[in-house]
Amino acid sequence: MHTDFSDDQIEYAGRLLNHREQLDDREVQEWLEHPENRAVLDQLARTRQELDKRDFSALKANEWKVLKNQLHLSKTRVLRLWMSVAATVVLGVGIGVWFGLQQEKNLPLAGNSLSETEILPGKRVAFLTLADGQKVELGKGNIRLDDGKVVTILNDSVDGLHYTTIETHDEPLKEEYNSLKIPVGGFYKLVLSDGTKVWLNADSELKYPVRFVGGKREVYLKGEGYFQVSKDSCRQFIVHLQNSEITVLGTAFNVSAYEDEAHVYTTLEEGRVAFYSRQNKQRILLKPGMQSDMEVATGKTVVSEVDPSLYSAWIEGRFVFQSLDLESILRQLQRWYDFEVFFQQQEVKNYRFRGVLSRDMDIRQALDIIEETTDLKFDIKGKTILVRK
Repeated sequence: MHTDFSDDQIEYAGRLLNHREQLDDREVQEWLEHPENRAVLDQLARTRQELDKRDFSALKANEWKVLKNQLHLSKTRVLRLWMSVAATVVLGVGIGVWFGLQQEKNLPLAGNSLSETEILPGKRVAFLTLADGQKVELGKGNIRLDDGKVVTILNDSVDGLHYTTIETHDEPLKEEYNSLKIPVGGFYKLVLSDGTKVWLNADSELKYPVRFVGGKREVYLKGEGYFQVSKDSCRQFIVHLQNSEITVLGTAFNVSAYEDEAHVYTTLEEGRVAFYSRQNKQRILLKPGMQSDMEVATGKTVVSEVDPSLYSAWIEGRFVFQSLDLESILRQLQRWYDFEVFFQQQEVKNYRFRGVLSRDMDIRQALDIIEETTDLKFDIKGKTILVRK
């Protein structure tokens, strides 16, 4: 069987297996008319069936070599096929994997163990700033704040921060803003006074009214957030970002707008949103399964079709990397694990990888797996990592 498949063929076959309902029937039919495309689909399906039969918690690196030989694939190809399969097999059970290699959960690891490094996974923690400037640390216990006028604020150490509007017949008040800041190494969930749910990733901040007043619902985001917006046909919900904004009525979407990144990504899961770039006055309507990618420097925005679940996987405890360069991968890990990184050779920043990683995984375990599949070495000292060849 011919196995020299392109990345596009592998990715489309993965979408066909995992999310057939998102694809156009005519497009699928035309794609399947090509024997090569059918071949990659058949091979991917057989791979998934094989993996479904395996005990993932006991699937070791040497077993991957056997599987690779059974499929007659090169190392690169089995890793690419694995990513397409992972969306169904691995993401469904939350197993931590990287680049096609599965580590046994209790497998002894080479190098530093968790107890030997100061770099730990993130946790549920946030800092709330109230309208009067008072600061409250969240994540350590339950808190109730009640001004007796318009809102009750409840914080549950497990379920996050909830704002509940107090019914009042008084004249509408002007909006008072709170802000929720998530430090490096943290994450938090927030329920706004209108019922909108927001998950905030590490190194992010959301500014929002304690109670929405007037004809619009407006919030301000730095970093990354996943929104499930409560429907309100009379009031738009607007997320203000650096140099851009997103307008919705009721929907679910992910936004990544970190100030140290060159792009702003908006990924729509359901509903409809309008993405607006202030720099070039460009407004784009997104439908489910679409992602806008705005270049911060120019405001230029392009749209592509994606699997939205891969971009919101972080709220379920997973990193998903798709053909991402090492420098960008380590920036994501830095926000979660809180470490400094230095590169001994600058060219390794551009190494590109695909894979899935549990956010609960020990950083040493993740780095060990990368070392096994590349010529890279990661030296950990305190909260600093040196990357070298």
